Amino acid sequence: MKNLFAFTLLAALFVFAGCRKGPEDPAISFKSRNARIENTWLVTSGKVLNVDTTSNGIPNVSGKSEKVVTSEYTIEGNKVTYHYTDVLNGDTKDETTETLNFSVTINIRDNGTFKNSFDGTLTDENGDVNQVQESATGIWNWIYSGKKKVGINFQSDANSTVANIISGQFKIKKLSSSEMMLEKYTRESNVVTNSNTVTTEVTVDQVSLTLAPQ
Repeated sequence: MKNLFAFTLLAALFVFAGCRKGPEDPAISFKSRNARIENTWLVTSGKVLNVDTTSNGIPNVSGKSEKVVTSEYTIEGNKVTYHYTDVLNGDTKDETTETLNFSVTINIRDNGTFKNSFDGTLTDENGDVNQVQESATGIWNWIYSGKKKVGINFQSDANSTVANIISGQFKIKKLSSSEMMLEKYTRESNVVTNSNTVTTEVTVDQVSLTLAPQ
């Protein structure tokens, strides 16, 4: 009887361990993936990086011009460090570092909808710090690898960049009842030919966020 109980317990552990989807998921969870993700989450730490690279030049001719504009937000609680650089041909033309305060939350509902909320300070194009409150709603769905729910897609109905920090397709690095870790990397490129000049535009967005239930 004891051997039967031990075997049953061991089998159950293997079943629960097999439910791990993300690389840092808990080994054992008694809640389904849906039950764990349906909550109101607050971003507690992370990084939001945007890099725009524009190259201009004539094919097969040296002297190409390259401009790289980088915007990076590093989040630690409500404290956010914003760093901006504008580099032309290796020379820094503009550089700004600001300390901001804002919070980002997302309410993920069991009916397949979600709501993002942003509340805090941001630096505008003129370098002024302003108070901003915005929200966006949309629909979400799982991204599957076979039968495993390894990612999540947030499709927003708003055009607000601020409210859409949590938008698009994310890999779920970790999902437990007390913590969620999301990662996203996108790269878009565009080539424009005008007379003999070729302009190449490359945009890279990289987001890594850690969230906790609010």
